[in-house]
Amino acid sequence: MTRDIELAQRYYKQFRYDDPALFLEERNDCPWCNSLDITRHLDSVDLIKQKQGRFVLDRCRHCLHIFQNPRLSEAGLGYYYRDFYDGLGATKMRKTFAGRRGTYRRRARAIAAVDPHPAFWLDVGTGYGHFCETARTVFPDTRFHGIDASEGIDDGLKTGRIHAAFKESLAVMSARYPECYDVISMYHYLEHTTDPKAQLRHAADLLKPGGLLVIEVPNTHSPMSRWLGRYWLPWLQPQHLHFVPSPNLAREMIALGLSIEHCDSGDPHDPLDLTGALLLALHAKLPRENAPWSSTSAGRISLCVRAAAWLLALPFLAIARVVDLVLLGPLLRLSQRGNAYRLIARKPKG
Repeated sequence: MTRDIELAQRYYKQFRYDDPALFLEERNDCPWCNSLDITRHLDSVDLIKQKQGRFVLDRCRHCLHIFQNPRLSEAGLGYYYRDFYDGLGATKMRKTFAGRRGTYRRRARAIAAVDPHPAFWLDVGTGYGHFCETARTVFPDTRFHGIDASEGIDDGLKTGRIHAAFKESLAVMSARYPECYDVISMYHYLEHTTDPKAQLRHAADLLKPGGLLVIEVPNTHSPMSRWLGRYWLPWLQPQHLHFVPSPNLAREMIALGLSIEHCDSGDPHDPLDLTGALLLALHAKLPRENAPWSSTSAGRISLCVRAAAWLLALPFLAIARVVDLVLLGPLLRLSQRGNAYRLIARKPKG
């Protein structure tokens, strides 16, 4: 770990958070429909890693697409992603993903209701492959392949969670293996991409005739996205670049020649809105921890204050968790206003 910290410190010394090279030029139109009628939707900061910088989300009044503007450049994405899923953040994220088996099982069963016997499944943005590992209990005869640019996919292959691992882009995959997969899943992947429409085209090319494309993304029409503001966890700035409303996504699928099998804003809901908002707010307001990207070093008194505040907050976090699970979660699922939606589309046969 000491070696990782040294490498991280060396890396972050190369950058300044206010370096213009970390962002592209600000757009004056919507990247989804090209409308010029856009407005400011949300200002935020990095609430999780607390790397310096401010981020703006704009909303298109015409199609309601929400997007980061100005968007991070490739250098900016590298800066803010570093030590989030890999590096210093790898251990925590691995534990987080491993603890979500119930969510993964629900996702797999939703597909089993539409196609109970897929032969080959590609999970895009698979990370450490934990979803595929759980899905294999529902689909024991299916070969699960994963694609991801992170180091986690190597761990997924090594541990046997996935049968094959790919690190190349989806564009390269679609050119190399056209019409190869019965199911392609994108669970909370599309919002991370710089060009969602291109990703959809490549995925459609990879599908066999009759194959399914499954997409799950944040649902910005959930009332919690407005009530909790920047502390609504699915905003996840600066990683999330695009928020596509379900009507826009459905129309794009149809334009690609796919038919919509199912759209659900209830079952995909993750009951952590209040809990996540309270965690983010506490993390942001309390004295900061020491990190390689921090401009200042936290003293012993600050760290003690932080630890004491977290202990005092535990009862409130427990109450928030109960409210999420017992009250808000069921209400948002029943009303189809959850914090995520799932769309399943099928490629026509022949």
